[in-house]
Amino acid sequence: MKNKKLKNPIDRIQLYLLLYLIQKEIQKYLNCRKGELMGKTSQMFLSVSEVQGLLGMSKSYCYELVAKLNDELEKMDKIVIPGKVPTQFFLEKFYGMEITDEMLEAVHSSSGRRRAD
Repeated sequence: MKNKKLKNPIDRIQLYLLLYLIQKEIQKYLNCRKGELMGKTSQMFLSVSEVQGLLGMSKSYCYELVAKLNDELEKMDKIVIPGKVPTQFFLEKFYGMEITDEMLEAVHSSSGRRRAD
């Protein structure tokens, strides 16, 4: 089959529009998958107080837990942020747990402070 050139401007516009719509659908799908992989939350990191609210443990235990998780990440040559743990890594370690933005809002409202976006 020979390559046909699109001589009609309407055909070009339709092709560009189709490509644009396909690109938008792919972006929506990727954003959806990103949400699934992060446990349906858009937050990349969890603070110690968020871990405490999610697990219902003491603050000192959660500090130890976050430090332990960060030590594991450092052993894998990853950059860590003291006092925070990546949401995805936290979810991998706590099998079956799912975190939503609504859950984090509830944690923040019960602690009397709001999440910084």
